[in-house]
Amino acid sequence: MADLIGEIIARARREGRSSLLEHECKAILRSIGVPTTNCLVARSEEEALRMSEAIGYPVVLKILSPQVIHKSDAGGVVGAIGQSPLLGREGVRRAYRELIARFEGYDVIGVTVQERAKPGLEVIVGATRDATFGPVLMFGLGGVFVEVLKDVSFRVIPVTERDAQEMMEEVKGYELLKGYRGQAADIASLRDILLKVSDLVMAHPLIKEVDLNPIFAYPEGSMVVDARMILEEAPPREAAGAPRADLSAVFEPRSVAVVGASRTPGKAGFNILENLLRLGYEGQVYPINPKAEEILGLKAYPTVDQIPGQVDAAIIATPAPVVVEVMRDCARKGVKAAIIVSSGFSEESEEGRRLEEEVIEIARQAGIRVVGPNTTGVFNAENRFTSSFIPIDRLPFGNVAFVAQTGLFLGVLFEHILSSQRFGISKVAGLGNKADVDDADILEYLAGDEQTKVVAMYIEGLSDGRRFLRVAREVAREKPIVVLKAGTTAAGAEAALSHTASLAGRSEVFEAACKQAGISRVHSFEELLDVAK
Repeated sequence: MADLIGEIIARARREGRSSLLEHECKAILRSIGVPTTNCLVARSEEEALRMSEAIGYPVVLKILSPQVIHKSDAGGVVGAIGQSPLLGREGVRRAYRELIARFEGYDVIGVTVQERAKPGLEVIVGATRDATFGPVLMFGLGGVFVEVLKDVSFRVIPVTERDAQEMMEEVKGYELLKGYRGQAADIASLRDILLKVSDLVMAHPLIKEVDLNPIFAYPEGSMVVDARMILEEAPPREAAGAPRADLSAVFEPRSVAVVGASRTPGKAGFNILENLLRLGYEGQVYPINPKAEEILGLKAYPTVDQIPGQVDAAIIATPAPVVVEVMRDCARKGVKAAIIVSSGFSEESEEGRRLEEEVIEIARQAGIRVVGPNTTGVFNAENRFTSSFIPIDRLPFGNVAFVAQTGLFLGVLFEHILSSQRFGISKVAGLGNKADVDDADILEYLAGDEQTKVVAMYIEGLSDGRRFLRVAREVAREKPIVVLKAGTTAAGAEAALSHTASLAGRSEVFEAACKQAGISRVHSFEELLDVAK
């Protein structure tokens, strides 16, 4: 089976095709146990006639050309349901000649001769590749349900039997599947198709999109009538699975260097230092400023590597071009975590992106975990450690952890909680550019944090959606996760080659991922706080 599929894909790539032909798609489907209509390729009128008689009348004829993807729209189908007359012997001859003439000038391989399936309830099953979550599966009822109402559901591949069942139950037309006027669909057979398409895409990552549309669902069994598969130009690259170091130094450092500590009230380096002292951080604090001997009563040092004692973490609040050298100092000192509040990196310019990459390369070689850049960083209510440059007088201790990308969101959050919310915080993580530590890393840490019972997240984007989904699914079994997602409008700029791709908007796929992981998704800041408490 795998050899057949691999051979079909390899042949298409050798021929420079970005899509598989219909008879190739159906051969693949039959090889994995998905029923399809018989599909033979005729290269002459007489051959089409012999094939029609072998299959049995009435039949359907379709043009076969790599240049004609949407055959029905292009007038490349004769004899389908809804068309008349039904194709008999003379009709086949006439239809063959008409199709060949209609597509003169195209790269025509031939004409497919297919059995005319008996009518059933139309269903669509598809797969496409989401930029964040990778391959996703789609299910919906055909006809007006998908074309006009867009009544479809999604799940991130691979799917379980439960996922497949929930996909069917979520569409508004599910009542038709269960039975209407004595006609019911074989739900088990549709569930089986969903699972097999999921397995197909996982086993063959060069298959970028799948469209099985329509599938006719019957009281007993289902039949794929038309199939389309689009190929990737190159095998998709999996996100780098670099070993993930422990984040205890990010939240639980026994000592911290504040690089860029300032004697000027209101500056970030002053506020960070003052927050640590005001909140009563329990560890050692080392101000770093080459022009100062003492700041806020603490001895200052010119560089991190000149501190006599051990330094677990560094909070860096210097201009972006200086951060590279600061990271080298941290590497020499054996610092385990760096929280970079400085801006001016990938969020601003190509030069900033280059600096960010250099910072992360130094960190990886030295085994330093980096939060940021461009972040307010973290807060740990248990030991009163914070890297925030937003002045904080107090924060109520509690069991809710907050994770966000933007510091502005966390600043508003702090103010809101202090002024009107009656619940406390266990941890806060502002991730900034997420050059190293990301949402999944924080979730893994919070899974083992005894103080955290609920996780509330504001997500703007995910660099590795599949890892996030995997980690979130594990954490949500023990601790509720509530998510507010920004920017979930559909992309829409790129023309889609399949119905599935055109229907797979970012919001729909993210919603599906949340359901799979057991995440509670909310749609406003107020709802996030209400559900979290």
